[in-house]
Amino acid sequence: MQLFQQMPEVLEADRVTGEDCFIVRCAIAQPGDLERVVDALAAHGGVTTSLVLSSPVRKAVTVPL
Repeated sequence: MQLFQQMPEVLEADRVTGEDCFIVRCAIAQPGDLERVVDALAAHGGVTTSLVLSSPVRKAVTVPL
C-alpha cells in the first residue's frame, strides 16, 4: 500500500487473514509519533495497536536452492 511507503516510521507491512487486514511494524521514538501514525492509518479504517515488549525468538529462514 502506497500509504505505508510514504511513512518513514513503517518498517514492514504484512497483509494478513483474520480480523485485522495488515500487521504494520513501526519504529517509534516518542508517543506522539505513534499517535501520528495511528491517526494517518485511522483515516482508512479501524486501527488496533499492540506494543512489542520483547522478541525472545528470532530465527533467520534459509531457503534451499
